Amino acid sequence: MNPGLTDPHNHAPPVSADDEWGDGDFAESGGMTVLPPKRPKSASTHGNGPAAKAEAGLRIDSTPARTRDEENPTRIEVQEFNGSVVRLSPDEDVPERAPRKFSFLPRPAADPERKPRDGETSEWGARKRYPTKWIIATGLGVATLVVGAMTLLPGINESNAVREGQVRGLVIDAEEKPPEGIDLMNIMFAREAEANQVFRTFAEARIVDDFLPVVRGVKELEPVIRSGFRPLQVPKDWSPRKQATWSVAGEAGKVYGVLDGTLPDFSEFQAYMALEDGRLLLDWKASTAYGTAGFDEMVAGRGNTSEIRGFIEPTGFYNAAFPEDSYRSYQLLSADRERTIWCYTRKGSPVDAAIGVQFQEGAILEATKGKVKITVRLERGPDQALPNQWLIGEMLHKDWIMP
Repeated sequence: MNPGLTDPHNHAPPVSADDEWGDGDFAESGGMTVLPPKRPKSASTHGNGPAAKAEAGLRIDSTPARTRDEENPTRIEVQEFNGSVVRLSPDEDVPERAPRKFSFLPRPAADPERKPRDGETSEWGARKRYPTKWIIATGLGVATLVVGAMTLLPGINESNAVREGQVRGLVIDAEEKPPEGIDLMNIMFAREAEANQVFRTFAEARIVDDFLPVVRGVKELEPVIRSGFRPLQVPKDWSPRKQATWSVAGEAGKVYGVLDGTLPDFSEFQAYMALEDGRLLLDWKASTAYGTAGFDEMVAGRGNTSEIRGFIEPTGFYNAAFPEDSYRSYQLLSADRERTIWCYTRKGSPVDAAIGVQFQEGAILEATKGKVKITVRLERGPDQALPNQWLIGEMLHKDWIMP
C-alpha cells in the first residue's frame, strides 16, 4: 500500500485484548499471507466470564418447522356406536288402486211424439214443386207494382221541384270553384319539388325549344324569347334543390312563387312561377328581369322604355330640369346592380302616390330603407334634362311579375 495515500485523520482503532484474531502464525510465502483457521462457535466467549451455552434463537425461514408425531402424545379418541339404521313405516297399509271399469250405454230410443227438427224429416233434400198459378200471380203483382211506381214518379218530382222565388237550404254548385287565398298559397307551397324541376329544365336548356313548354304565356312571348335567349350553360347533373329556397307571395288575389338560389358560377338567380290550368309555369320576363330597353341605352338617353324592370330607391339628386319643389327623386338600378339611371315622379301625380307609398313611414311599419323591385314605364324629361334622367310615366307593377 502506498503510504502517501494514507489519510492522517482516519486512524484505525487500537487492538484490544478482547479482539479475537487467533494466535496462529502468519506465514508469508511468495508475497502471500495465510489467514488463521476459523474458530468454532463453541469456543466463543463473552467478556471475561466462562463460555456461554449455545441458545436457540428465532429463525426466519421459508420452510415451516414441523414436529414429529412422537413429540405430540395427544390422540383423538374415537367412540363407535351401533351402526344399524331405523326406518319409519306408515301405521296403515296403503290400499291398492282398483282398475277402471267401462260400461256401454245404448242410445235411447227415439220419441215418436217429439217434433222433428228442420232438415231431419224424411223429405229432406227432396225437390219441391210449386203450383204454376202461384208463379204467374207473383210475376203479375211485381209488374203492376213497378208500373204504378213509374206512373206516380212525375207527380212526386213536380211537388219537390224548386219554384220561382223559392230558396232551398242546401245548394250544390254544378262546378267546383278554383281555390283562392290561403288555399291557393298552400297549394303553391306544396309545389316546391315541381318548381325545382321547372327551373332545372330552363337552366339546362341549350336551345329555346327545350324549355318553351314550361314558359307562361309562351304564345305571345316566343318571338321575344327567341330573340333574346342566352343559355345559362348549367351542367346536366346540376339541381337547384340544395342551393335554392322556395317562397310564396300574393297580391290582389294572384299568387306566385319565387325560387331563390345560386348557379354553379356563384351568380344569383330568382325564378318566378305561377299556376295556370293546374300547371306550374315559369314567368320568363320576371325571371330574366326583361326590359324593352337595356340600361346601357337608357344611360345614353335612348331606347324603348315601355317596360323596364329594376330596383328603385329614393335619392336627393335634383337640378334645373327636375327641381325639388316639383319632383321627387329616385334611383333605378339594373337587375345586376351594376348600372343605374335617375328617375323622377311629379309630386301629386298618381304614379308618385303609387311609388311613394312603398317608402312611407307608418304608425306601425318604419320607412323602407332598402331597394324594392319595380316594373315601370319611363318617359323622356324636359329638354335641359341629362341623358340619364328619366320621368316615370306609369308604375306597371311593384314587383317584376305581372298579374
